[in-house]
Amino acid sequence: MVLQFAHLSDCLRRGIAFPKVTTETTSLYETASFVSQCMSLYDSGSKKDSNQLLGRVRGCIQRPSDLRGLAFELLVATHLVRNNSEIFIPSDGTFDWLARRDGVEFEVECKSISHDKGRKIHRRPSLEFAHEFSMDSKKLIRSLTAGLVLRITVNGNTLRDRSTRLAICRQARESLLRNNKTSTREATITVTEFDASKSPFTRAEIPQEEIRNFVDKNFGPTNAHLFSHYTPNKGALIVILESSSPDNLIGEIFETIGLAMKDQLTATRSGIICVKLEGITGDELAAIGSRQTPPSPLTAHAGKFLAEANTKHLAQLGFFADSDLITRDTGAISREGRTYYFRNENCAASSDPRIQLFDPDRNSEEHR
Repeated sequence: MVLQFAHLSDCLRRGIAFPKVTTETTSLYETASFVSQCMSLYDSGSKKDSNQLLGRVRGCIQRPSDLRGLAFELLVATHLVRNNSEIFIPSDGTFDWLARRDGVEFEVECKSISHDKGRKIHRRPSLEFAHEFSMDSKKLIRSLTAGLVLRITVNGNTLRDRSTRLAICRQARESLLRNNKTSTREATITVTEFDASKSPFTRAEIPQEEIRNFVDKNFGPTNAHLFSHYTPNKGALIVILESSSPDNLIGEIFETIGLAMKDQLTATRSGIICVKLEGITGDELAAIGSRQTPPSPLTAHAGKFLAEANTKHLAQLGFFADSDLITRDTGAISREGRTYYFRNENCAASSDPRIQLFDPDRNSEEHR
């Protein structure tokens, strides 16, 4: 968003029209939504709250890494206002919003969690490796006439170092040429064949989620990074990039939630904790949230977490994920997402209709 702010400011200085938001301009849409939500809350709040909000926005522009967190706070605040809640910036705690609906006050804390949280291999070095590998093995990849899965298991988190990434690229190319397993100090690489004619790789365009489902079904569930190269009806290469050390995304998420409940909610009122999972799509959230048999890691951790005695002031715990931009019948560009939430049966206020953020009729799903 920082780059979009700079671009829009330049347009304003030069007196030229702002670019048009389309379904392809995600960052521009996010920036426009941020400004719209911020101005709406600024105009509707008290002078004190509006000035505090303005100060937070200015602070985030100085610290761009905080912008996504504030954007999520504004999104949650917008939901609250649309559901007939008044919102205030709290004076008695460090939670994000004090909400009031029909005379009942409750606290709302928002957490934006990176997709790299708890992962040994972060997104940026994985993308850099994918580019370096495709450049290093371009001719070999184009010559493929079969379906191959290249599983690269790196030792620890060595992909941050470019020289190590390039060494693993060369090792991967060698494994492809020999069509067998190779092991070095940096990584272990295996090659597995599959029938490309019975895979999704017979079409020109394939959603990433379909590729992941194919891999999970045929080669075992994985939360690893995936990328692929293919020529329809000819050859396909799926690269699974993972660490030898297990990821702990769910554990890290609930550690963050636990700290928020302990340090930011005051326990003098009922509270809601909202978690935005960055980099996870709405469909992916629905898939990992709705699985009951066996319970998904998210469901299992949430159940265990809410069963603890010190959560009695937490009414709801909710997870958000974005979906793609869409064009509505009116021509407006919009983004729908999904929410998956848990009511805390240990909290007496969890069933109070006044203390809620999530609407089951609008792309949300409640766990019971």
